[in-house]
Amino acid sequence: MLPLAVACALLSCADVASAACERPIRWSDLQPTLGVRIDNDALGGDGQDVGYTSGLQVTLRSGNLQGFAQPDCLPLSVRSVNGVVDWLYPAGLDQKNVLFSVFHGVYTPADGEAVEPIANDRPYAAALLLGAGYSARRGDSLHNTQLRLGIVGPSAKGEQLQNGVHKIIGAKQSHGWQNQLHDEPVLQLLHERLHRMEFASVPWGFESDLIGHWGGSLGNFATYANAGAEWRFGRNLSTDFGTDPLRTEGENVARGIAPPQRWAWHVFLSFDARAVAHNITLDGNTLGADRSVDRVPWLGEYALGVGARVQDFVVEWRATTRSREYRTGQPAHAFSTIYASYELPAR
Repeated sequence: MLPLAVACALLSCADVASAACERPIRWSDLQPTLGVRIDNDALGGDGQDVGYTSGLQVTLRSGNLQGFAQPDCLPLSVRSVNGVVDWLYPAGLDQKNVLFSVFHGVYTPADGEAVEPIANDRPYAAALLLGAGYSARRGDSLHNTQLRLGIVGPSAKGEQLQNGVHKIIGAKQSHGWQNQLHDEPVLQLLHERLHRMEFASVPWGFESDLIGHWGGSLGNFATYANAGAEWRFGRNLSTDFGTDPLRTEGENVARGIAPPQRWAWHVFLSFDARAVAHNITLDGNTLGADRSVDRVPWLGEYALGVGARVQDFVVEWRATTRSREYRTGQPAHAFSTIYASYELPAR
């Protein structure tokens, strides 16, 4: 698929180190974690295949770079982001990680049979975004920042992806893609701050914690402010900052100094409230916007899910319900997420 192809292209040029290094450090030396996230509303219930209907994200995240003996010998991609972290947080960090991601998302109106533009319904749209960012941990607090650049429009190949998959599984084709948003370069700067509170152990060896978060996004892809929390309950909880893969830090390895257990499992419940000032998939193109809807400025969502770890492999499932995004839309939208990651051993 397209995001996987782009990710492979990024990895192929990510191992360039400084010419002054006798032994350049490779990505494989950094104990990286590779994660794949799939979102789809096929399991959301009757009348779905609407709104944010599918998404695919591939993420590569480094291990802990704090106190690295030879930062100038890191791969060029890692060295570039690491320099930003050192400038923003010159001292006192327990852990820092850099990440690179590729995201592809598809957004569709409720009526997939209509050929002409549909009044009072969201336009067809597809997005392809490349991201780079970092996590900076100090104690039980974490700062996470990502910059994503990409394109919304036909060049993101949403029609080919959606109808291609529908053809394979025998689902109905969507006929209105000629009315999608036109090509527009997009930018999104995401920042999130989190704080973890661990509760006292409950009977029979179970554990529980609460992770609060607040942050926001700036850019012509999306501009909003958000806040919320995630509650987890299970065995051998990791000292990371949650398992909500739709948030900036949901795919994280910032586990602190405590080594992860060989196996672990937990259930989680999360919520997020958002004040939205702009969303290109609803507000339409920045210039010449002729396809848009009356966006609701306040958005809420809640989710429940389960996660498990066996040694270096993690798998998670999440069911999300999101409130009405535009005034003529359906009251709520549901979709599911499957996330899997593997921590590659250092060589």
